[in-house]
Formats: sequence, C-alpha cells, structure tokens
Amino acid sequence: MINVSDNPELNLLVRDIKHLKFLAVRPQIIAPSSVDSLVQVIVDEEKFASVLTMTGPGQELNLLLHEKKSTMVLVTVADGSIKLVECKGKVNPMQLLNAITALKEDETLMDLGLHEFFDIGKDMQSWD
Repeated sequence: MINVSDNPELNLLVRDIKHLKFLAVRPQIIAPSSVDSLVQVIVDEEKFASVLTMTGPGQELNLLLHEKKSTMVLVTVADGSIKLVECKGKVNPMQLLNAITALKEDETLMDLGLHEFFDIGKDMQSWD
C-alpha cells in the first residue's frame, strides 16, 4: 500500500493503479551514458511513446507511455545511476503533481528511501 497516510489527494491518483515498481540500476550494470539507448529500446521494442524528456546538469528524465497496456515508465539519470519507475493502471495526469507533493510530505514513505526518486528533476533546466 503506497498511501499509508490515507491522503485524499493521493487516493485520487492511486485508486486505479494495479502495481508500481521502483528500480535503481547500479552504474556497473548499465552506464548512465547509455540511458538514451535504453529508452530507445523501450520505445522501439516495447512500442512505448516518449511523451516527455527533461535534461539538466547531470540529470535526465524520460516519461514513456503505452496506452494499450495502460503502462507508464519513468527513466531517470541522477547521481550517476539510472532509476526506473513502472506504473501499470490508469493515472490521471491532472492529479499527478498533487499526489507527488503528498508523497513527499509523507514521512513514512520518505523513511523508506523514496525521497531520492522525488529529488530527481529539481534542477532540470530544459524541456523537450
């Protein structure tokens, strides 16, 4: 259960999510410099659409969607490693910002180490 505090803003976002996966990849496994190749494989072979790319000093964020599979994949590079988040289910993009804010304020989740995922993108300077 991701909404341990029963936050109403977060409930609006997560009620239709079937599962959520977080994965941090060590640089020895996949080098951060190869994230563009990784994203391209997901787009080409898994038929995802790239809907958002953000870049900043030492950081990159890619948001990929697959409508038929109701799946969203977030691929990020920060602090020398790649992080992936896969979300299966329906996500209301209008609720996403409010839900992220609610998650960041939930001390229980932040104690689990999720704060690193939410720090990604804070210094982004360009949007594609």
